[in-house]
Amino acid sequence: MLTLVYLHYSPWSEKAAWALDHHRVVHARKAYVPMLGEPWLRMRVKKLSGPVTVPVLFGGHDLWEDSLAIARYAEVVGSGSSLFPGGTITLDPRVLEFERLAEELMSSGRARAAERAAQREDVLVESLPPMLRGSGPLAPQIGKLGVKFLRRKYQTGERTHQEHLERMRRVLDRLRAVLSGRTLAGAGGHDAEGAEAVGDAAAKELSAERPGHTSASPLALPHAYMLGSFSYADIACCAALQFVKPVADAYIPLGNASREVWTDPDLTDYPDLLAWRDRVYDAHRRLRI
Repeated sequence: MLTLVYLHYSPWSEKAAWALDHHRVVHARKAYVPMLGEPWLRMRVKKLSGPVTVPVLFGGHDLWEDSLAIARYAEVVGSGSSLFPGGTITLDPRVLEFERLAEELMSSGRARAAERAAQREDVLVESLPPMLRGSGPLAPQIGKLGVKFLRRKYQTGERTHQEHLERMRRVLDRLRAVLSGRTLAGAGGHDAEGAEAVGDAAAKELSAERPGHTSASPLALPHAYMLGSFSYADIACCAALQFVKPVADAYIPLGNASREVWTDPDLTDYPDLLAWRDRVYDAHRRLRI
């Protein structure tokens, strides 16, 4: 039996879970507890040093250790429409480019959310497993240890709060440019340096239309999908937008305090991307019963 070890609220886990559900791959799920669950996870993946994280898919003696690997496996063994144009042996460079953009958005979003969470005692307590929430005055301290652990593990301090914001804006403007038809999907297969240049150009053009990043753009973006039809690129980008504003609780339930912290107060001028994300979820995200 396949088992997905995951964090239900994590965009990284959501990418893997979405791909498995899309392809109707039968599997069990095991909730992971950051920090406390790491020794167990290290033993399971047989990695005594170096970073370990979820999602991880276990199946017999095999395991798949990241969202993309899990999605590629689901593509091979599951049913339903393909998520990878051109197949999974040699991935379409456009898919890899959107995966890279999503990773940038998520890693900077995580850093900013962790900084906001560290200042909120209610969030620190809400983020704990149920067994620890009732530990009285110790609960916020345990929550603080968890946040410090995650910030150290993922080196969120390598950039400033503002630098993370600017990085997120560059990605969001790039995604908006693709969906509005201003930029070729995936920068037309450019390498990373060329892709960044294309993204920066699109960002400058869009920024010129909204001085100071204050004006909202129309909610109806002309393109429904990043690559013309629903694909893993859409899953990656939709999941990454969790750090701009979380998706509805029907898909990823969050406590009220956590939902506030995950909503970035400096990125309120992307309602079009959020509306696009919600439409894709409603059309393609199967609710797990």
